Amino acid sequence: MACLTGVTVPPAWRTPPSWFVLSRQDRTIAPEAQRFMADRMGATTVEVDGSHVALISRAPEVAGVLEQAASATSAVTPGQ
Repeated sequence: MACLTGVTVPPAWRTPPSWFVLSRQDRTIAPEAQRFMADRMGATTVEVDGSHVALISRAPEVAGVLEQAASATSAVTPGQ
């Protein structure tokens, strides 16, 4: 019952900066829909010429984005 009535706090994902890898050749989630989601979350967006599984087909580019995000947020903690 406590999980239904307890006090919640702002979600942690709203506070730190976000990154979004947009796959231009995605046939599962349209690139226009991805742009909308990335814009709505205020994400730093990096577009790649890849499919829905760009993390596999464009692994070096996606790894570069992860490294950028990690170094940019290394000093950020939730709630700041």
